[in-house]
Amino acid sequence: MQAANFRLQGDEALKAKKYDSSIELYTSAVDIEPDNYLNYYKRASLYLIRGRNDRALRDLNQVLKLNPGHTQSLIRRGKLHLGFGSFEAAERDLRKALVDSPTNNIILEAVRAGNTTTTTPPSHMPPTCTSVH
Repeated sequence: MQAANFRLQGDEALKAKKYDSSIELYTSAVDIEPDNYLNYYKRASLYLIRGRNDRALRDLNQVLKLNPGHTQSLIRRGKLHLGFGSFEAAERDLRKALVDSPTNNIILEAVRAGNTTTTTPPSHMPPTCTSVH
């Protein structure tokens, strides 16, 4: 079977809320087509749903290795870094995402969350990030 077929089946399993089956199907797509960032991205999304943040981070790292400008992966990885308390890594990812989407509310909210998570907002955040209301 082709990777695209596994992705389609994974999408259907996701719609049916069969998350573990969907992960298995996306894993099959990864095995067949390891250079396609979309396979990792879809599986990372499922890992996030299942609360397997360490595995999601691993897959998001792979997505960004294959497609460094994938904004949605930068956002998700940035949010994971915030949750892990890795504020500098979160800031790095979110700043990269802001370059492509400077008015994206999801990114701005994540930056705001990072600023309220620390006792002092990082002074090296761009002014547009620290002044968001």
